[in-house]
Amino acid sequence: MTLTLLTTTYNSLTQAVHVALKNKGYKVDITYAINPTQTQKEIKSFNPQIILCPFLKSYIPKEIYESYPTFIFHPAPRGDRGAYSLDYAIFNQEKEWGGVWLRANELYDGGDIYAEDSFEMRESYKASIYRQEMAKVAISTLDKLFKNIKKSNTTPQILNPIHEPFTQKMRAIDWEKDTTDEIIKKINCSDSLPGVLDNILGIDCYLFGVWKEEFLKIAQNKHFAVSVLTFMT
Repeated sequence: MTLTLLTTTYNSLTQAVHVALKNKGYKVDITYAINPTQTQKEIKSFNPQIILCPFLKSYIPKEIYESYPTFIFHPAPRGDRGAYSLDYAIFNQEKEWGGVWLRANELYDGGDIYAEDSFEMRESYKASIYRQEMAKVAISTLDKLFKNIKKSNTTPQILNPIHEPFTQKMRAIDWEKDTTDEIIKKINCSDSLPGVLDNILGIDCYLFGVWKEEFLKIAQNKHFAVSVLTFMT
């Protein structure tokens, strides 16, 4: 089988899917979604039997998904639609999450689902869950995806509203009111991208790598007193 991976960038999940497909013996081409003209030209040149989109941040031209069976990996369970899925899952402290392979059509994350799986959420930062549990779901469901494509075995997507962008205003930390756990949650759901924008001692910076410190440490001089905060700038 010939496959094209249509992706925004060769990120960790795209790499994992690429290696898994190569190990299964498939002929795989990688096309970067730079612009519609370039994308269509490259896909037409390779002429794949199926297109897989493990990580895509732009809309797929209908000339592509109407000409080739095209499937998108969405890092969320059935019924979730839109970007920032894992951000919301961590922020809302979901106990269980998952991922689906759905067919591309004119609806944003609205196509039929051909494969899906779930996992128990652990307390960690977004990039760690994405690179481990989410990558495992994407890879472990490939065989089921191809089997269901062949048999036309699908499950309708639940067309819930597309959730709103997860803005920096929503991520912002209120150092006077937020508890330690709330601060950790906000940073974890933003790590490694886009980070939590904050201002420390007059310097704009993004916060990453948070953990709960067992003992409060205080640094003082005549001008200010500041806690040694549990993040890396």
